[in-house]
Amino acid sequence: MLTLVKHRLPPVWDGSKVKWGKFESFAKMQICPPPKVEPCDCGSVSPKMGATGARQPEPGEMIASTKPTWGRGGRKVHVPAMVPAWPVNDLYAFHCPDCNTDDVWDMRADEWWTLGPEDYGPDGSARPVKREWSGGLFDLLPDETESETNHE
Repeated sequence: MLTLVKHRLPPVWDGSKVKWGKFESFAKMQICPPPKVEPCDCGSVSPKMGATGARQPEPGEMIASTKPTWGRGGRKVHVPAMVPAWPVNDLYAFHCPDCNTDDVWDMRADEWWTLGPEDYGPDGSARPVKREWSGGLFDLLPDETESETNHE
């Protein structure tokens, strides 16, 4: 079955915009530490193709780092400072050429995800929301969004 998708890979990952690189041979990719890539569930023995994804920082997002400045005696020193955040390549997509399944390794969370058709839309991929019961009666009631959709 052919499924048409709007994006080649999810444009958003857990709320952060992602800029994906081109798919290339997995052997050409430099990943440290290298992930353990499992064979595809379809039984394919063809090598997977890989692409890197850089999460884009939010506008105005800052991170703790160092900033060069001139110290006493004219020496250049690095002092702690908040600096603008930059994109980080921490998502890796692996594409099976036989069944067209895409798996993504999220290095930040050290988790593997198999993408479904819903992940390729404009909202991208989002972590499933797990609700845990805290022991309160309100936890047993459905969410407002669930009750609204059930009554319409």
